[in-house]
Amino acid sequence: MAWFNEQQNRLAIERRAIAQSFPQMEFFLKANQLYVRGAIHTGYGKTYDLIILYPDTYPYEAPKVFSGTPLKANTPHRFRDGSLCVHYNEWSPSYTVIVAIGWAAHWFHAYDAWVQTGDWPGKEVSHG
Repeated sequence: MAWFNEQQNRLAIERRAIAQSFPQMEFFLKANQLYVRGAIHTGYGKTYDLIILYPDTYPYEAPKVFSGTPLKANTPHRFRDGSLCVHYNEWSPSYTVIVAIGWAAHWFHAYDAWVQTGDWPGKEVSHG
């Protein structure tokens, strides 16, 4: 059974957090996959379609973060599955998805800087 069916209180917390902090984001359920999707605006005036997939083991595993907006083929800080590297082993079960949304907003801002300058602001880690 999916985590969101077993943990109705946790799902309610997630929904409240989204509504309060990122009201442009919406919940979707497709083929028993819960995800959040919505627009993220950067300081460079760009808008990106953000998709965050909840894993079956949520909240003990971080959600996967994807761009629904096409990115340059050689974009750094992405994993093999195309998900964005928005954190480095920093997830805590006490977090809600809004933490991942905030990290994604920072990632998109860094992406815009990289597109303009060719340099990614911040440190690089292995993306296996």
